[in-house]
Amino acid sequence: MKNTYDNCYNNLINLNGSKWTSLKTKKGWHHFEVFSFSKKTQIVSMFAVCDKKIILTVKKTELKNKGKWKKGWVKNVKI
Repeated sequence: MKNTYDNCYNNLINLNGSKWTSLKTKKGWHHFEVFSFSKKTQIVSMFAVCDKKIILTVKKTELKNKGKWKKGWVKNVKI
């Protein structure tokens, strides 16, 4: 049985504008913000917060992987 946190986290209803931290460096950065989400293809497009020219696209299912992504901006990510 899932708790309320799991339901919120796994549904990822409001992706646009949401903030994420990659646990491994992606294109030189850890902190990203979502600017587009396609419900049809389940593809999330995000930009690096410190360099908005860096664009990253991932599947929605990858964001659910707690071993790769954390919701919000997490400080002191171990590289």
